[in-house]
Amino acid sequence: MEDIDVENAADGIAAYRKSVIDSANEINAKEFLSTRYFKLDDILGEFVQAKPRNALSLQMLTYDSSGEVIIAKIPTANPWELAAWVPMGGFNECPTPAEQVAVFHYWYDKYGAVPAVVSYDTWQMTLAKPSFTADEAMTLAEEQFAFCYDIVLQGTETIRGLASILKNSSVWFFWWD
Repeated sequence: MEDIDVENAADGIAAYRKSVIDSANEINAKEFLSTRYFKLDDILGEFVQAKPRNALSLQMLTYDSSGEVIIAKIPTANPWELAAWVPMGGFNECPTPAEQVAVFHYWYDKYGAVPAVVSYDTWQMTLAKPSFTADEAMTLAEEQFAFCYDIVLQGTETIRGLASILKNSSVWFFWWD
């Protein structure tokens, strides 16, 4: 909490969480993503044979030798609010917690996606019924690229490569380094 200048007490944390959620409610996620998206012809690429991602990864969570992973039940009825409970972001092109809450809400409503795992610089989301047409996967890949450039620029290298993975993936992975 000290990294974001929040009083590390129940009242301070609750006030911070409320301000993040209130700010998120003012953000139009679709518009936010469209302002972050940039189209470069050389990164559109082609659709490829790709293995879907269907398992959460805890490997990226244990940078130090302790290997500690915290499992927590977050007391909210709205899973998209997780970014307000476990704040991460606002650095290196990573959206702020309020922007994350807004996008997570949008993706929850549109795709049924739920944030599941967070670390210092990663998010993983799950969805129950992945199955997208090529066009739907391409739209989703463009949205995910706008949210997190690194998954394409340092990952699949092309947006259609990402779309190929997303077509049947039940896990979405984002990282900012």
